[in-house]
Amino acid sequence: MVGQTQGHFEPYIEVADTADGIRVTAELPGIRPQDIRVNVSEDELTLTVLKNGLTAYTETFEADGLDEKSARIGCLNGVLEVQVPYKKAVF
Repeated sequence: MVGQTQGHFEPYIEVADTADGIRVTAELPGIRPQDIRVNVSEDELTLTVLKNGLTAYTETFEADGLDEKSARIGCLNGVLEVQVPYKKAVF
């Protein structure tokens, strides 16, 4: 994990790496869903939080073989949950 903050905002983040995929849960009190950016690629998930149009927090979680097309993202009551399964091996 590589984290970078600007200002004093640093959310509580929990990462679970299972056999099925990766799950990131972030507590973001006071942050509007439209100020949250989640980018998923095959080998990383990046979470960015904006405050007043500026990047207040960003962190990248590295994981090989993510199925970015199957990512599920939800935000309810200031808690963001991102679930990304691993790609299934095709033989």
